[in-house]
Amino acid sequence: MHVIEFGTRQGPAVARNAALERASADLIVFVDSDVIVPRGFFEAHMAAHREQGPMIYVNGALVWVATLEEALSMPRPTVWDFSGRSLGTANASVLREHLDAVGGFDPAFRGMGWEDSDLGRRLQKFGLRRVQLQEALAYHVEPAITTPEQLEVRLAKERERGMYALHYMAKHPEFRTRLSAQDTAFHRFLSWAMRMGGIINEDNLLVWLERARRRGWASLEKIWFEGVITKVYFESLNRARAEKSSGTSGVR
Repeated sequence: MHVIEFGTRQGPAVARNAALERASADLIVFVDSDVIVPRGFFEAHMAAHREQGPMIYVNGALVWVATLEEALSMPRPTVWDFSGRSLGTANASVLREHLDAVGGFDPAFRGMGWEDSDLGRRLQKFGLRRVQLQEALAYHVEPAITTPEQLEVRLAKERERGMYALHYMAKHPEFRTRLSAQDTAFHRFLSWAMRMGGIINEDNLLVWLERARRRGWASLEKIWFEGVITKVYFESLNRARAEKSSGTSGVR
């Protein structure tokens, strides 16, 4: 294992490119630091590349859990775990030669969000086929948010995602990119509806989440949470768009 350190935070794209420079294998498998992989995970990725030909890349299945104990019980994916992203680096694999051919991750994504989706789009345009592999199962451990400090960390990630969504959409102006970036009137209405018409917001979200947990309303807890973080994402996207129009973009 190699640990690569930076003096300052430069974002996932720069960090992953630095790791790629150190990697020597023909097949690169991506996982995140809060992801647990069970026995057979790497074998499933390798088998897919061996059996389905060279012109593919793999997205594995990712299950979101709240604790390590839940991950070790190895639950199956639910509807909440579905993702239509072109590539998710929490669980993915790509041949090294294809990463080199498209130039790796775009270092212009200096914060959280879209660097992996952008790479997926470029791999597809290079001619690769995306394979969704349920056999390569991994577990993303994200503890329940119960404190203002935890919530603020999560909202800060959404603000970064909103900021860099414009760069992602500019690189890939197809309508499906707007869909993946949720930049549509439908997605904004959906966020409003998930927040019960705006009743739930970042100021009172923790109260509503605790209310849902006490009553065992797991689905409502997820709906309310997703509605609020998406609202914050949209606000950041709108602000970035306004700054770009005025020539004062805050993207660094």
